[in-house]
Amino acid sequence: GGTEQTRYCSDHVILF
Repeated sequence: GGTEQTRYCSDHVILF
């Protein structure tokens, strides 16, 4: 999960 804007793709990280 996550977005390509995040350094690592994780569902538990806060997506900015």
